[in-house]
Amino acid sequence: LLVRLVSMALDGVGPMGKVTIFDKPFASVVLNQQVENVCGYCFQRPNGKTCKRLQICGGCHWYRYCNRACQRASWKEHHKLECARLQLVFPNLPVTEVLFLGRICDRLRFIEANGDLKKWQAERRFDELMSHEEEIRQDKEKMKHFELIYDKAQKFLASAIPKREKFFLIFCRSWINSHSIHSNTGIEVGMALDLGISKYDHSCRPNTAMVFNGFRAVLRPLVNGIDTADPSQCFIAYVDVGRSRYQRRKELQSKWYFWCECERCRDPSDDRLTSIRCVNVDCSEPVCITEDQTNTKNVQCLGCGSKIPENVIIEAQCFMLALPQHFGNVKSAEEVRRLKIYLNTAERLLHKENIYFCRLLTAYLQLTEGVDSFANNLELQKSVYTNYRRCLPAADRHVGFQLLHIVRTLITQNRRAESIPYAHEAMRIFEICFGLDHPYYLQTLALWTFLENGSKKTNEELFKLMNFTYSKPVNLEALLRHCRQHDNCIGLSLCTDGKCTAAIPTDITCEGQEYCYAHQVCRFGVCLESSVLPRSGCLSHADCEGQQLCVKGRCKVALPVGGFCLDNSQCGRMLTCKFNRCWQAVGNNVISDSVHFDKNDMLKFHNPNWKKEFEPNYQKKR
Repeated sequence: LLVRLVSMALDGVGPMGKVTIFDKPFASVVLNQQVENVCGYCFQRPNGKTCKRLQICGGCHWYRYCNRACQRASWKEHHKLECARLQLVFPNLPVTEVLFLGRICDRLRFIEANGDLKKWQAERRFDELMSHEEEIRQDKEKMKHFELIYDKAQKFLASAIPKREKFFLIFCRSWINSHSIHSNTGIEVGMALDLGISKYDHSCRPNTAMVFNGFRAVLRPLVNGIDTADPSQCFIAYVDVGRSRYQRRKELQSKWYFWCECERCRDPSDDRLTSIRCVNVDCSEPVCITEDQTNTKNVQCLGCGSKIPENVIIEAQCFMLALPQHFGNVKSAEEVRRLKIYLNTAERLLHKENIYFCRLLTAYLQLTEGVDSFANNLELQKSVYTNYRRCLPAADRHVGFQLLHIVRTLITQNRRAESIPYAHEAMRIFEICFGLDHPYYLQTLALWTFLENGSKKTNEELFKLMNFTYSKPVNLEALLRHCRQHDNCIGLSLCTDGKCTAAIPTDITCEGQEYCYAHQVCRFGVCLESSVLPRSGCLSHADCEGQQLCVKGRCKVALPVGGFCLDNSQCGRMLTCKFNRCWQAVGNNVISDSVHFDKNDMLKFHNPNWKKEFEPNYQKKR
């Protein structure tokens, strides 16, 4: 497993196919409200290991960096000109969009003067981007916004600002083609314009996921047979597709000026995402309506035939449209109380398959962390999961997070066996969505392994594996290079000759090393065997020829010291039965714990007190 995990991570191949990485955006910038939380260059949060605290720029005192390497890279890329400008306008700091447009203008000015020396336009030219210039000119709100941005940009860029018409084209192209940068938990931390990503079209049922490692965008296939490097066969989501058709189309039309007619938007079953409850309390069928539906007088339940009063439909429509698109992630009593009021109304009006209800419940779960009885309703959580599967790609991270909510609830209810398939599915989703070197996948892999093997971990220890605080991919190649003990190796691997090597799980479960043979190691509740021989030459006595025994991985000469035997129980202490004779290895460092027993040599291998049978003076450690 580890060999497969590492080779795939290094080759850039995921479970569904090859991934494509865009690591040179034309321009990128951290949101102003996130400058204290993420590095101004790599967009990573301090992890407590390589970076304990962000260091502030000594010039502008605005951006913060992980270390000097990030600060130098930022200075070289875009911050040299920007830093001086920030000092001049202090304390009147410009908004994020002005900083972003300033970086684009600086880059275009460099290309005009020197050509594309640094291959920033390797994918396509900036002036080839769609601008929707005419549509934006006719949009009063957008033009009002442009005038405001242009006024602020004049003050910030001063003489470096392009002429008004040229700046307007830059504004239009950046508006249409830029994208947000999110952390893997869904928090927006920045914005970027990548000329390669701008080639990809939208679908509300995407076959490709875009995830981020800092400012680097990674396109991962969600279905088999997709070449993520080919924009003609890949579709990404421009908007949050875990919403109703009305909300998706509204945002797409507002920002990208097109009316979506993708496969999902033409599917009538999508109306179940805005369904309401039947007025018949004995009927559980959803009544399909939409937020913008005008015919509200003749709506009937297809399950029981009950007519739905017009005032009920209008109340449900108004409630759905009044809900905020996003909820705060600050765990305050006021926010929890507000969400609970929304949930009570949603439970009265909306069907459990309604996506507004599902999103409300998910937000409530995140704020309460499952401590509320309402949030611990397993049936509601499963209905949210089912609904997410209906409206989101099968390998969407939100589906995986919802599965972990179910796992948490089942663990809390002491139903660990039932949580195993949900943990396994979450692990597979994170494997596809994030990759085999991502902490989310590795933590969920450990969670599933512990649950599958019935490990005696406390609930708190399992819950920690579901708290994702670190999102930077793990350098698996580096982990393979050196180890001193088995605990230095991740996954199903053991430390052999200073390297982590793939291990083979046996059918022997264990709670400690005493349950396993001497050539095995107890990890994750299972006895593991190394898949390779150490340099010293042996893993068990069978690897040693003739009159030799395997001691500490080396074949040692042995002398016959007893008579006929069938197994080790018929030989004395520190003796081994081989060729139906009792043998003792020759050497000063030969001790009983270092002798390697073969499987058919060991008697009662499952007995944790086996040492007592061989060592009369053995005392159990207290």
